[in-house]
Amino acid sequence: MKNYFFLLALMFLGHAYAQESIKNQELYDTACNCIEEIDSSASQDERYEEVSTCLKSAIMAEQLKSKLLFNKDFAIDSLINNTKDKDSVTVKKNININLDPTEGYEDLERELLDNCNALKKLMIDDVKSSKHSMSDDEAAKIYYKKGLDAYSEGKFPQALDLFERAVDADRKFAFAWDMIGITHRQMGDFKQAVKNYKKSLRIDPKGKMPLQNLPVAYRLLEEYEKALEVYEDLIKYYPDDAEGYYGIGQTAGALGKFAMAADNMMIAYNMYVESNSPYSQDAIRMLKSLYVEMQNRDQLEEFLALAEKHNIKFQETSEEKE
Repeated sequence: MKNYFFLLALMFLGHAYAQESIKNQELYDTACNCIEEIDSSASQDERYEEVSTCLKSAIMAEQLKSKLLFNKDFAIDSLINNTKDKDSVTVKKNININLDPTEGYEDLERELLDNCNALKKLMIDDVKSSKHSMSDDEAAKIYYKKGLDAYSEGKFPQALDLFERAVDADRKFAFAWDMIGITHRQMGDFKQAVKNYKKSLRIDPKGKMPLQNLPVAYRLLEEYEKALEVYEDLIKYYPDDAEGYYGIGQTAGALGKFAMAADNMMIAYNMYVESNSPYSQDAIRMLKSLYVEMQNRDQLEEFLALAEKHNIKFQETSEEKE
C-alpha cells in the first residue's frame, strides 16, 4: 500500500517552523485536553494509538455538533416557511449524519504538534537505560531530581548547579551528564553541551539520550559532518527508531546532499506512519522542502525514484502547477 501526501506549500530547509494559528480553537482544545489524560508510562505504541483516538474523537464530536446544528436550523427555517397562514405543520425529513474521523485529521495533528504542550511532552521517546544511566548514590539522586524540577521551571542556572552536584557525587551518572549537556544547550552554550554529551557517551556509548542530543548541538554549531557521524551511530544501535533517519535527513539537507536527505527522510516518514506517530507531520514538511529543492536543481527524477523505492506517491496540487 502506498503512502500518499500532497505538496501544498513551499518550505525551505534550515528554517524553523513558526507556530500555526489555530483554525478551530474548540476542536483543538478538546483534542489537547484529551491528550493530557494519556498515561505517559504506557508503551510508545499505546501512546500513539491513544493520541490518534483523541484526535478522531474530537473530530467526530465537532462534526456531530455542526451537523446537528445545521439540521436544527433547517427545521426552524422549514417551520417559518411552512406555518404562514397555517395552524399546524408537519416537517418530515430523513436525516443521515455521516461522520468522517479522517476529515481535517492532518491539519489538527499539525496544530497539536506545534502548539499542544501535552502532546510535546508525551512525544518524548522512551530513554533506554543502562547500568550507569541512573545512580545508586542517594545524594546524587536527590540533586538530580531537584535539578529536573528546576529545569522544568526554566531555572537553568539553578538546574545546572544541581546536575553538576549530582555528577560530583557520582562521576558515572550518565543521565546527569546528559542533563548538564541539555541545560547548557538551553543556555546557548553549545560547545559545553557537546563536551558533556561526550562525557555521557564515554560512560555508555549506546546512550540513546546523548546520541539524540549530541548531533543537535553539532548542527547548532554548524558542524554538520560530525552530526551525521553521530546519527549513523544512533541508527547502528537503534535501527528501528526513526530519529536517526530523520536526523540524517535534516543534516544532509543542510549540507546540500539532497538525495541522501530525501532517502533517509522517506525512511523516517514510513516508520512514523507505521507507528502512527504525529511526527509524520514533521517528516512531511521536510519532504515538501526536499521536493522543491531537488526540483529546482533538476533532480526531480531522482527524488521520484527514491519515492518509488520507498513506496511513497507524490501528487502536486493545481496551485503548485500554476
